Amino acid sequence: MTAVQEYIPTETLNIKALQDRALKLWEVDQASALDLGHALCAVRDAMREEHAAFAKWYRANGLEENRVYYCIRRAEGKTAQSAPAPMPVRLNKNNLLLAKYAPQEGKYTHACVRVGPDGTTVTDGFTVMRVSLPEGSACAESSVVPSPFMANLSGPAELTFGRDAVTAKSGNITQTTAKYTRDFPNAESVINTHPPCQDEVPNSGVAFQVDVRALGRLLEALNEVAAKGLEDKAKISIWPDVLRADFICDDGQRFEGFAQIRPTR
Repeated sequence: MTAVQEYIPTETLNIKALQDRALKLWEVDQASALDLGHALCAVRDAMREEHAAFAKWYRANGLEENRVYYCIRRAEGKTAQSAPAPMPVRLNKNNLLLAKYAPQEGKYTHACVRVGPDGTTVTDGFTVMRVSLPEGSACAESSVVPSPFMANLSGPAELTFGRDAVTAKSGNITQTTAKYTRDFPNAESVINTHPPCQDEVPNSGVAFQVDVRALGRLLEALNEVAAKGLEDKAKISIWPDVLRADFICDDGQRFEGFAQIRPTR
């Protein structure tokens, strides 16, 4: 009997081969950022048609974002010239307020805020919260900032990231601190695997358990970013292990919040 082989599109095979080569170079070759950059450029270009697919791919495989884009710049010949002055990242009150929901520093917790292309993100291991950047603001690469430093900023602020330090200008006040040195937890896996649900709640309802403190932090942050008014609505999505809240702020920024849950038995 002739075996029936599954048809796999050639394009899919080509992308998979490019991905495998880039991952192998990432693990084996620390000396040649140029070769790695060429491999990453090939993956990026092959995945260009799907929005944000390249970023989701390298994050899911544990590739450190700053090194990814450093190697890409090497491959594109952009590091031979003197680096331009870093552009400041503009944050508003919705971005800054997340700092107070970052946990205290501990063995398994990180007192920090990640500032990146997707906005500002905090997590304590039980909740994840993110607020997108204000309209017109951009951030080329992610950096991690100590949360006490950001919590002390009032009003809109512009953050400039150097190699080892971050400078914040708010009004007439300029402050500088060292960057946070520990790696930011992998919150992307929670965000990417729990998109907003499209199914409506069944007539029989759903039941689950959630830590009241985690839920309280999530609701408190949601209340802060929400404009006051009876017409404000947030979308709640329930997954088997995560409760997700989505809200569009009055200035168009997106709030995304996640809390761990457990089904009742």
